[in-house]
Amino acid sequence: MNEITGQTSITINVPIQAAYDYLADFTRHPEWVKNVFRVMPFQKGNTGVGAKFRTMEFTPPTTIGRAIAATLQYTLGVFKGVAPMSICEITALESPHRIAWVGYLPQGKSLPQGKGGEFNRAEWEFELVAQGNDTQVIQRFRYLPQTSGARKMIAALGDGRGIAASCAASLKKLKRVLEQQVVPGMARSAVAL
Repeated sequence: MNEITGQTSITINVPIQAAYDYLADFTRHPEWVKNVFRVMPFQKGNTGVGAKFRTMEFTPPTTIGRAIAATLQYTLGVFKGVAPMSICEITALESPHRIAWVGYLPQGKSLPQGKGGEFNRAEWEFELVAQGNDTQVIQRFRYLPQTSGARKMIAALGDGRGIAASCAASLKKLKRVLEQQVVPGMARSAVAL
């Protein structure tokens, strides 16, 4: 098993607590993560450390060739018993500076062809750093592909550099979303005073 790591960052024109509160709400991640279209909690109302979510996603933003190659590896995994939906679990919520979680594609015995275990485990983290009224958001990842198919899927995406580029595309969208939602709200608050 080869470990794939990387990070990317962006500065967003919102206060650190506003950025933290938004990012800690995992059900809102489809608003800005370019390859996630639904996040559903296992237990409604459970959003703290240990909370688990089912995530429906597709291939991260990349070139068409890389997307086809990665999707092929994922599809082969599904035929071998990998679940079509990933699971994420919150591992740290340290307001307002750190959010961490693990994500993986389960490969369970309850699936008809499943062998048990995980197809592609990844550890994720946001570190938030206040910079005056702005917030630097640093996103880190550590992939631990458990199978040769998972390793081929990550390689098809461009390994750490390709995944970091996909994360950077999502962080740019996060910046647009947060600055449109929070900054206008701050301006209205200032006018009301």
